[in-house]
Amino acid sequence: MVFLKVSEEAVCEAASGVCEFTWLSSNGIANLISSTVDWSTTANEYQLTLIGTGFPIQSSSIIFKIDGLSQTIVSTSTTEIVINLDNLLTPFSQHIEFYLPAGSPSGIEALYATGISVTPLLVSITPSTGSPAGSIITAVVKGVGRDTAGVTLT
Repeated sequence: MVFLKVSEEAVCEAASGVCEFTWLSSNGIANLISSTVDWSTTANEYQLTLIGTGFPIQSSSIIFKIDGLSQTIVSTSTTEIVINLDNLLTPFSQHIEFYLPAGSPSGIEALYATGISVTPLLVSITPSTGSPAGSIITAVVKGVGRDTAGVTLT
């Protein structure tokens, strides 16, 4: 839950006990319309693309975390934010934090409800040959996360 202060506290008159509070217009709050997760061959990472309106254009003013881990903001515009999903614990999570300078955007509830899901993807195996006596190989698998167990390469 995010608490966003959009105005000053209610002004109360001590003598009469009357308090007044004025909400600011929602026109200044960003709106998240949709999101997609795709594999980027250019970045060699899964990327989350957020489509909406009123996004800030400075990536330094955006906070995006999954399971408490910061993700890398690749690009921003007023209508699109692209984020590398390069710091995951598991292939699926609904524990998302998305903050802009004016708070969380409207429409974020849909992303919280569906969560973010990626499919493990084998990117590379090195070396490509080995000894009959055994070899050490390195497999780069994206989308498994650091807490994923039971990954088997065959």
